[in-house]
Amino acid sequence: MRVIAGVFLFLLSFQLSAQQAGYDIRMSVKGIEDKELMLGVHYGGKQYLLDTAQVVGQAAHFTSADDTLKNGIYFIYSPDFYVEFVVHDEPVKFAFETQKEDPVKHLKVHGSTENQVFANYQRFIQAQTAARKALSEGAKDADEAAKKKLDEQIEKLSKAVREHQDSITRNYSNTMLAKVIRLGRPVIIPESITDQLEKYKYAQKHFFDDIDLNDQALIRTPLFESKVDDYLEKYTIRMPDSVMLSIDRLVALTDKNNENQRHILVTLLNKYANTKYMGMEQVFVDMAEKYFLSGKASWMTEKTLADIRKNVNSLRPNLIGQPAPQIHLVDTTLTEPIFMEYITDPDYLVLYFYDPDCGFCKKETPALLKDYDGIRDLNAEVLGITTITDVKRWKSYVKEMDMRWINGADPYGRSPFREMYYIKSTPMIYILDRNREIIARRIGAGKVKEFIKFHQKQKKEENRQ
Repeated sequence: MRVIAGVFLFLLSFQLSAQQAGYDIRMSVKGIEDKELMLGVHYGGKQYLLDTAQVVGQAAHFTSADDTLKNGIYFIYSPDFYVEFVVHDEPVKFAFETQKEDPVKHLKVHGSTENQVFANYQRFIQAQTAARKALSEGAKDADEAAKKKLDEQIEKLSKAVREHQDSITRNYSNTMLAKVIRLGRPVIIPESITDQLEKYKYAQKHFFDDIDLNDQALIRTPLFESKVDDYLEKYTIRMPDSVMLSIDRLVALTDKNNENQRHILVTLLNKYANTKYMGMEQVFVDMAEKYFLSGKASWMTEKTLADIRKNVNSLRPNLIGQPAPQIHLVDTTLTEPIFMEYITDPDYLVLYFYDPDCGFCKKETPALLKDYDGIRDLNAEVLGITTITDVKRWKSYVKEMDMRWINGADPYGRSPFREMYYIKSTPMIYILDRNREIIARRIGAGKVKEFIKFHQKQKKEENRQ
């Protein structure tokens, strides 16, 4: 579910504003055969092209009197060439010379102190990476003694990188490169902390130390989005309430920079609208209601907000913990009604929404049938619900697959289950408990039985307390 399409381009439009207008960048590349080079920028987790220049005499000239390149990491690119450079608090008027083969090694900078520092750093990292790769390759076939020595050499290389980075952040603390290094570094946990839980808590608390998320330059680096993602994936408990607390912290840390804050909100709303983790759809609903539908997102179009509201209203009723919406179906005879509320005997009811002709359903249906007897042994029942209205095709499929569970359909469109259960694609599986509340959704057919076992065990442990 892509709930916000095109907003990143809207945010990127802020690229050409503020700072000193205009840029003048020359790139000479010995041996280049391309007819044009392209100028681009890192933005969030993506790259965007901003300008093109014809190659004349193995050189290209990017120039504009009006457009502005804001602080960040940029690149000059062709199918056979790639070089990065920085823009940071200095007039964007400089030149580069290099060669097509190994352009970083041969890169010369004219008119930009920051880019000279950046180029030197790139060369250092390139050399260290090559040395590390050679040592790693040698360790593959080495005996234990040799491998130990190679590992020690690799650790020396890592230490050299850390020390070089420390030198840059100390001696060039206000440069773009120093910001990028700080952004990419992991949290250094004091040696005095040995307990794993305390290490986790320390890293979570200090994750953004020495990083100013309000800095407009950070969003124009390849590390900004991954830094935010690492915080949420590695240092936030995967529970909706915990994730929302972390998102609230990110919003607070970007309260002085609308562009960075908006990018985080848009990115995370889409992330949790398409989450692969069961139950985390709650974060999408909570985010939408708190930050988008509350009047705070005045910068968004009414159409986009309407789309978000529609998705929230459709998703909210079938989140985990909600009572399952009642749907009325008919069986394969088309004469006997099936009312969900009357299926009261089993402790669990599995709702399996499928289309006989969908490719993934053809894999999931046999998987669910394979476990059906085991599911029944857990005092659970399966209600198979076709999403098609072609009765002949449905009946044929039920017979062909020997579907021994309860089979239902709505060939007359009397029960809007597609909207009630947010069926955007098939297959879709829901698991309901004894009270017919949703306890699982979007779970794979092969995991249904194990989930019910886990839920039963969990309930027994709760009853003992």
